[in-house]
Amino acid sequence: ASGTLIVKEQFVKGRDIVKAIAMIKDVSLVTVSGAGMAGTPGVAASVFSVLGQNGVNILMISQSSSEANISFIVPRHDFLTAVNALEMNLLGKGTAKEVTSEENVSIIAVVGAGMKGMPGVAARVFKAVSEQGVNIRMIAQGSSELNISFVVKAEDGIKALRTLHHEFGLDG
Repeated sequence: ASGTLIVKEQFVKGRDIVKAIAMIKDVSLVTVSGAGMAGTPGVAASVFSVLGQNGVNILMISQSSSEANISFIVPRHDFLTAVNALEMNLLGKGTAKEVTSEENVSIIAVVGAGMKGMPGVAARVFKAVSEQGVNIRMIAQGSSELNISFVVKAEDGIKALRTLHHEFGLDG
């Protein structure tokens, strides 16, 4: 029957760089930051430990190369729990100085086996989205190179999704 076929070997048609684009709604962005975080071992472990102890699932993570902030996405229903737990457990201890948040965001995920080793895919993604006036709030890519995920305001999610479907020829 027609549908998705899951196989061990990857077969990529020459022009099928991106296979799918998905959106995850009802999520929130939280950032823990502070100059004292840079180069301090165990900060990320502390952040994620606090969240785990409070039953908060983390959907996506990004950390700056300066190590001065860690941003992550949580389900919107866990948003207040995450922010309150982090403020109570990390602030005033010398490393994390601030917990900021944005409640209404969406994750856009661009996926495809043809992305691996293909120069310019991220440029196409971000150029297409920016030309539509959509601001990207956070970016993450796994080392497999099969997925680029980024976060936009919830109100821009559908626009970004449609733009990328068109850009990669998935809209018709």
